[in-house]
Amino acid sequence: MHQQPHPKYPVFVMCGSDLKRRRLLQVLDPDEKYKSKAMLPFLGKHVIDWQLEELIQSPYVENLYLIGLTEEDIRFDYPVKYVPSETTADFPDKLMDGLAYLNSFGIHPEMVVISTSDAPAMRLEHVNVFFQKLSNFKGYDFVLSLVPEKTIVDLYPQSGRVVARFRDYQVF
Repeated sequence: MHQQPHPKYPVFVMCGSDLKRRRLLQVLDPDEKYKSKAMLPFLGKHVIDWQLEELIQSPYVENLYLIGLTEEDIRFDYPVKYVPSETTADFPDKLMDGLAYLNSFGIHPEMVVISTSDAPAMRLEHVNVFFQKLSNFKGYDFVLSLVPEKTIVDLYPQSGRVVARFRDYQVF
């Protein structure tokens, strides 16, 4: 029996730096040597290396599109596409830059996957489960992958990380 090929998705990796929320980067990089948290050293590599090395192995990834960093900023031993976008651009601007980049090559995907660039604990098996679940959401405008607040508080009680509650924002 012939097995169906995996659907493939373009993955936008949002790189860069938020001019408003710089507290963590100021602590980790007081001399401002790194353009983005993604470029910080972590266990002998850049933070972003750990994540991209997992993503690139997934049969669901069509290509990795780095948005907010350039080839002059950082290079890899595997193929990535560098999407022209300001490092400090806001998320919606980076998203539009990514879509315009795809469109300029005649690529009009039904769905794109958006990934952060600073998740070094990401593992291939979890990436693939996420992609497998995406097939259940055809026709959706967007799908959010979230970490429950309790998990964040249990693992990082003093982190002060932003927690977005749907009741705080008009989502629909």
